[in-house]
Amino acid sequence: MHSSFCPLLMMMKIFCYNIRGLNTSLRQVELKRWVQASRPLLGGFLETHVQIENATAILARNFPGWRYDFNYTSNAQNGRIWIVWDPAVNVITFCKTDQLITCGVFDTAANLSFSLTFVYARNCMIAKRELWQTLQELHDYGLQRNHPWLILGDFNQILRADEHYSLLPYPHPTQGMAEFQQCIDSCEFLELASRGADHTWFNSQIHNPSTRKLDRALVNKAWLTTFPQANALFDAPGGSDHCPILVATSENEERRKVPFKFYSFFTSHPDYPGQVEAAWNSTIVQGNMMFSLCQKLKAVKMVCKSLIRTHFSNIQARSAEALEALSNT
Repeated sequence: MHSSFCPLLMMMKIFCYNIRGLNTSLRQVELKRWVQASRPLLGGFLETHVQIENATAILARNFPGWRYDFNYTSNAQNGRIWIVWDPAVNVITFCKTDQLITCGVFDTAANLSFSLTFVYARNCMIAKRELWQTLQELHDYGLQRNHPWLILGDFNQILRADEHYSLLPYPHPTQGMAEFQQCIDSCEFLELASRGADHTWFNSQIHNPSTRKLDRALVNKAWLTTFPQANALFDAPGGSDHCPILVATSENEERRKVPFKFYSFFTSHPDYPGQVEAAWNSTIVQGNMMFSLCQKLKAVKMVCKSLIRTHFSNIQARSAEALEALSNT
């Protein structure tokens, strides 16, 4: 929840993170810290290993107030893909399989919209063909093809021989590489400009260390036209074996104003009635009745903003911390 003129970045950040499990408190704390430091507005988690009956509680504890969607199905019972977003943006899911979630993102404050796909591909080459086919179908949909489109995730597939490293000999999956390249060419996908790690996965083995580029940020031409400065950061993996992807739609961190929102809990503060009455009655304005009403409402809004700063700042995080402390007693 944001108050009026709360500083949000005009540059939107979007993440995708194969976190290799989110059931332990340690992993949740690590993830929460990374998200707080990165400041994205929306993103996707892959390979959570969380059963559906536990998903809502974990999200409420770590992302209070954020909205979410999953792809739990009979073929994806362990939370293969979660998507989460700050309510400052609107997200509508319109395609969901066991290997991807595609949604529309609408930022009314910046008057922007784009399509976003989170991918978590299967290891099996035959199953990946279903993913390539779904991406092709999404591309062939005319509105989708001409709309900015960002595709993020773990494709479980390298494209070139130099995207794999190991001490011991490794047979390159040439057929899988060719089919992935064919999908990229057919859908007219392009690699988003990136920095950070070149290889995004490692096997953590001492005697035969191996790394690969399995995670990617792909876009279409319409995306590059709309967001010419967009870039991807492949960050340090943290506690996972995959590097998180953090996409910024611009290099500029310009600030924007967010419309004021009134919440009913303002009225629960004992100072609220008196301060509002004083603001309403003390405002002296000249002009017609409509102008006078606007001035009075602005004065009342300033009272609400003062209460937010003094008593309700960061209320979602504070509520989550209090709940967590209560549950540990």
